[in-house]
Amino acid sequence: MRHWSCAFLCLLIASTIAAAPPESHHASTDKQLIIDGSIVHDVGRLHLNITNFGLIGSHYTLGAPYSWAPSGRWPGAGGVNHLYGAGLWVGGVRLGQRLVSTGQYAFEIQASPEPEDVIYETAWDAAQAVRYPFGDPDDDGDGFEDEDPPNGFDDDDDGDVDEDGAGIGSQQFRAEMTDTYSTDIFPDHEPLQLAIVQNSMQWMADDVADFVGFEYVIRNSGEETIAEVYVAMFSDFDIDDPQGSGGEAADDMVGFASQAVEAYPGQWVDVEVAYAYEGIGATASGYMGWLPVGEPGQIGVRAFQHYSGQAPFDQGGDPTNDFERYESMSEDNVDGDSVAPADYRNLISVGPFAELAPGEEMSVSFVLVAGADLDDMLRNAGRAQLVYEGLAFDRDGDPGNGDEFVVRWLGPEEIAVPILDPGEEAGDTPPADGIIRLTAAPNPFNPTLEVKAALPRDGWVRASVVDPRGREVRVLHDGMASAGSNSWLWNGRDGSGRTLASGVYLVRLETAERVMQRAVTLVK
Repeated sequence: MRHWSCAFLCLLIASTIAAAPPESHHASTDKQLIIDGSIVHDVGRLHLNITNFGLIGSHYTLGAPYSWAPSGRWPGAGGVNHLYGAGLWVGGVRLGQRLVSTGQYAFEIQASPEPEDVIYETAWDAAQAVRYPFGDPDDDGDGFEDEDPPNGFDDDDDGDVDEDGAGIGSQQFRAEMTDTYSTDIFPDHEPLQLAIVQNSMQWMADDVADFVGFEYVIRNSGEETIAEVYVAMFSDFDIDDPQGSGGEAADDMVGFASQAVEAYPGQWVDVEVAYAYEGIGATASGYMGWLPVGEPGQIGVRAFQHYSGQAPFDQGGDPTNDFERYESMSEDNVDGDSVAPADYRNLISVGPFAELAPGEEMSVSFVLVAGADLDDMLRNAGRAQLVYEGLAFDRDGDPGNGDEFVVRWLGPEEIAVPILDPGEEAGDTPPADGIIRLTAAPNPFNPTLEVKAALPRDGWVRASVVDPRGREVRVLHDGMASAGSNSWLWNGRDGSGRTLASGVYLVRLETAERVMQRAVTLVK
C-alpha cells in the first residue's frame, strides 16, 4: 500500500461539490465525483467499488469517505478485500513528448465539470437498453441503434435523453471521464487530451460470477495526433486476509501466467493474467488478477511489471513521472514472479497501437478476475475471455460474405438462464430450487434439435426460435405447459416449412416470470 498524505485526499474532496446520494446513480446538480462508495458491483461474487475519478476499488484502509465500500471483496459480501486500488493508464507520444494519464495513484482521469458526468446504471434487460439480438435494438424507433447511451445527454437531438442504449450484463455502470480537468489538483500533469468512457459489467450466473469486465473507449479530443499508444492497468493488491500474519500489504505475492486454460470441458482458451495472492499464512483469501481481453490473436501483453518498497524506480520502486511510467508500459518485458512476500504494486500493459488521430477512438478491455487458487482463477479468466468474445450473427442475410455482426460481452443470462453443466438436462420432475431450466441439444445440430424446459409449476409458456436478424422464424409451443419436463423438436425449418440457412439461432423461452434464451448452431 502506498501511503498518501491527508492533504492530497483533501484536495480531491474539495474538488467535489457534492457526492451522489446512495439511492441514486444519477445526479444533476454541480460536478459530482462519486466519493461516497455508493456505486458497487455486487450481483456476482466479486464485489467492487466504482468511481468516476479514475479509482477502481476503495482504498479500504485509507479512511476516505468511500473506504467503507468493498474493494475486490471475494467471495461475496462475506469475503475479504483483495485490492487497495487500481486505475487505467494511457500513454502516448504527442508532439515528441512521452505523456501518461493515470487513474491511480494520481486521479488524472476523472469526470469533467459537466453535472451530467456522474455514473449511470443499466443492464442487459433494462428499459431503453435493448441490444441486438435480444429484441429490437432501435429502442426509440428512429432508424438508428444504441445512439443515445446513458450519459445524461440527448446525443441524437430528438428531445429525449438516454432512450436508446445497449445494456450489458446483469449490472453495468457507465462513466464518462477525461484527463483535461485534473490540472488544478495536479499542476504538473500534461494531459494527452483524452475523452474516456468506462463501462464496467458484471454477471450473476454462477459460472461467470467471479469477474468484472471493463471496456474503455478512448478518444483523442485534442488537435494533435497521439502516436505509439499503450494502455495499462496499474494495481495495488493488498489482500486483507484475517488469518494472515503480515498485515494487509506487506505479505502479498505477485505473478504472471500466460497459458491455455480449459474454461469449460473440452473448451480451451489462451489467457494472460497479472495476479496477486496472500503470501504468508493465507487461509481465507484467494487469487485475483487483471486479464486483457480481445479478439484471439489480436491483442497481447506488452509488459508485466511489479514494484515494491519505497525504492527509486531504477531500483524496483514505483514509476513517479511520465517518463518512468511510459517506460514501464512500453518496455517489452515480463518480470519474473515474486520470490518473497512484500507490498507489491503491478502493471500489465497492451500495445503499441500505432496512433490515435484527432477525433479518432479506440477500445481496450480488461477483466478483474478472482478464484480460490491459481487454477480456479485461470479457469475463470478463460470464461471471461469467452464472455468478451460473444457471438457472431449474420444480419445481412448473406452467411458467406464474412461480414458477421459480432456482439461482445455476452454472459449466460443473456443467452439462457441458467446455463447447465455439460450433460445436465432439464429433469422430469419440477426443479426443487424453483428455477426454470432450458436446454437445447445436440448443439451444434443437424437435422433435429430437442428443446427441453423444466418448469417449477404449471403455467403459460411460449417457446420460439429467433434468426440472426432478430426475427421470429418458428413457434415451437404457445400455451399451457405442465410442471416438470417439457420438450419440443425443431427440424431447422421456419413456420412455412422452408429450410433455414446454417448459422446461429436463439431458442427463446417465455414464461409469466421471465424470458430466457440459448444460442444454438444449425449446421449443414
